[in-house]
Amino acid sequence: MNQAKITEDALRKLLTEGVVKIVFEKKDKTHRTIEATLQADLLPVVDPDKPKRARKPSPGLLTVFVPELKSWRSFHMDQLLEQPTLL
Repeated sequence: MNQAKITEDALRKLLTEGVVKIVFEKKDKTHRTIEATLQADLLPVVDPDKPKRARKPSPGLLTVFVPELKSWRSFHMDQLLEQPTLL
C-alpha cells in the first residue's frame, strides 16, 4: 500500500478548513475516493436531546462527514493511498 505521509492531527486540521479529497483502501481491498469535511458549518445539526452513543476510541480511526452523501464515513489512517488535498 502506498500510504500517504500525513499525520492524523494534520488531516483533522485540514478537514476543519474545508472539503478534502481522500483516497483510501476499504477492507474489501477496493479503493474509495470521497470528498469529506469536519468544517463546522458543513456538518449536520445535532439534536441536543438525542442521547449520544458511547464509543470506545480507536487509534488511527477517523470519522468524517461526506456532504454530497449527507452521511458519515470512517477509515483508518493507514488505509490512505494518496496525500489528502483541500478542494
